[in-house]
Amino acid sequence: EYMGLIASWSHYPYDINSKLTMAAGLFAFITNLSSLEIFLQRTNLNDEGCVAIAQILRTSREITHLALWMPETRISDAGVIYLASHLSSLPLQFLNLGCGGNPITDNGVNNLVDACSSIPTLSELSLTINGCTDVTDQSAEKIVRWITN
Repeated sequence: EYMGLIASWSHYPYDINSKLTMAAGLFAFITNLSSLEIFLQRTNLNDEGCVAIAQILRTSREITHLALWMPETRISDAGVIYLASHLSSLPLQFLNLGCGGNPITDNGVNNLVDACSSIPTLSELSLTINGCTDVTDQSAEKIVRWITN
């Protein structure tokens, strides 16, 4: 039997990165997790926290539905690229991803789109108010194709 889990630390004013590192250790003991929602809006999440999220995903290999909300945090291209490399290794069928309001540039967006373009269903991708100036036409086409499938 598969199960789902929702974890929310929205508006958490303390060190969310160390909390996620501790949570990653706990996820190693959870089996058959098929659905995961993580809400980290307006926290002090940074690239170190993205490494912890990637550890959680690495230990939860059965996840097919993922909602990951990280708007208005402090993740940069390095965190998004690291996280994207782990998203592409999951058997995801559904992805809802919010990264708006972060210092993510074109490089981060292009890497994210490339890494996740094999996921069949993108419900929402939020990249508003960030450091993007020139997302490539190829990435824009992938995003449109991804959303319309």
